Amino acid sequence: MNQCGTPCGTTTTSPGCRLRVSPPSMREPRTSPGAVVFGSILAMLLLATLLTAARPIAGGVSMASLAFALLAAYAIPTDRLLGSHVGVKLALSIVFVGAPIFFAGLSFAALFRGRSEADRAFGWNLLGAVAGGLLELLSMAIGLKLLLVVALAAYLLAALLWLRSPRGNAT
Repeated sequence: MNQCGTPCGTTTTSPGCRLRVSPPSMREPRTSPGAVVFGSILAMLLLATLLTAARPIAGGVSMASLAFALLAAYAIPTDRLLGSHVGVKLALSIVFVGAPIFFAGLSFAALFRGRSEADRAFGWNLLGAVAGGLLELLSMAIGLKLLLVVALAAYLLAALLWLRSPRGNAT
């Protein structure tokens, strides 16, 4: 029922109420934000894996690109994401979420390639994923923009540790 007490999808012509309510099937299609985020994460990880298989990227280049992607995501005004046309909103969301994931995937592949103990490297990766998930809870307290700064600091720390290691100096 609409505000006038008539079934949805009907038009009333009473003087006090001129309202047209469309049935749910006729409304503008909606894109679930969760589907966009999850889809862009999966797509970017697949692209990073395929690119690494075709042409490996150096660890320093992928880490620098990751830092740039996080800074670019920080610079995008989030109000543009909310008030834009659906297509623009979708593209900016993919860039906002997907680019850092893509370059993180490239960085992982570059650093993992030089490891002799795959099980230990995957264990550290799992620990990093859990720590990242816990840090993600900070977004409710500090906001998404500052979470990007926290992620940038974590990745810069990882890059510094990698550069100080014997493997980091060799590549």
